[in-house]
Amino acid sequence: MSEKKKSRSGLILVILLVLGVAVIAFNLYRDPSLLQKVPVVKNLVKVKEQTAAPQTELEKLAQENDTLKKGLAQKEQELQAVQQELAKVKQQLAASPQTQLEAEVAKLNKELDDARGQSGAKKASYKDMAKYFAEMSSKDAAEILARLESKDTIGILQEMNADAAASILQNMDRDKAVQISREMLVTAPSGG
Repeated sequence: MSEKKKSRSGLILVILLVLGVAVIAFNLYRDPSLLQKVPVVKNLVKVKEQTAAPQTELEKLAQENDTLKKGLAQKEQELQAVQQELAKVKQQLAASPQTQLEAEVAKLNKELDDARGQSGAKKASYKDMAKYFAEMSSKDAAEILARLESKDTIGILQEMNADAAASILQNMDRDKAVQISREMLVTAPSGG
């Protein structure tokens, strides 16, 4: 009986082996992970997978070429977008300084006109005040002018005749008179 068992076991093993090979060979079973668990069959599945997927060198190169072409096309699009952005920035930079300079020139011209207008009004005011101070005593005029800001004192003194201005400076506190004289030297127009 042991020989019968051996021959039956052998027969069953051969039948299973033939069925396993048939399943793999004819692709009868769709889930290869299950076949991987069968000890004898899992070796056959690996062989099948290896023989089913080989590509020729030409196919591999063609596939790599296609991948590179797609990558190149994408990089060309990115480069084109960057070049367009660069062109916009260059255009903005080219227009911007001129516009800024024009705006700055207009602003400075307006400030100059305002300063000229204020200067003319200030000068007229100094001229009027110089008449009043010329009519006062030198001592009283010196006391009042010493309390004003230096620029106003200088403006009034410059509108007076030299004798009246000298008399007022002579009656001022010496330190204040020195300060006013120094500032007058700085602000006095140069006689070229």
